[in-house]
Amino acid sequence: MAIANQIILVVDDDKDMLRAIEAILLRGGYSPIIALGPREALEKSRDFEGDIHLLLSDVTMPEMDGVTLAERVLAERPYIRVLLISGYATGRPRFPLLNKPLRMTQLLEQVSKAIDGPPPLPAHVYAAKHSTGASARAALTVELDEERRRYLESSQYQRARKKLDGHITAEHSRIEPEPGQ
Repeated sequence: MAIANQIILVVDDDKDMLRAIEAILLRGGYSPIIALGPREALEKSRDFEGDIHLLLSDVTMPEMDGVTLAERVLAERPYIRVLLISGYATGRPRFPLLNKPLRMTQLLEQVSKAIDGPPPLPAHVYAAKHSTGASARAALTVELDEERRRYLESSQYQRARKKLDGHITAEHSRIEPEPGQ
């Protein structure tokens, strides 16, 4: 459900699509900032001083694809949510994806879901700031290490470790030494 003053940066290279999405978002109670292409979107994102709650971008655009745009915006606004739209999407995108053609209710539901959803994963933000493949792997490694650390500190792991240590000690005491030792 739209909350007044939720700002959405809408990016598409098709003027008609951009106007249609803007009209739908306005009817849904959102405040869209429209940008005709990625470069304009980056400028508007940098110029806007308040929070932008969602980047809603087409995937396929001539000067920069929507994923690259999302990474660049995330580098400057790490808590912005991202929702991509495409009529030609293939594969498994790193960000939520909505397929064209769009229905008004579908668009509004997905926008609300994206805004209310979790912030981007740290790996996406890190990868956006350091956009090489090696950096993305490093970001994922950092994220994985952090999850391992949390698990190792968790009480569930500690209980399992104590139980295992007790079992190993009990088994060790039942082993008889070899002759001559």
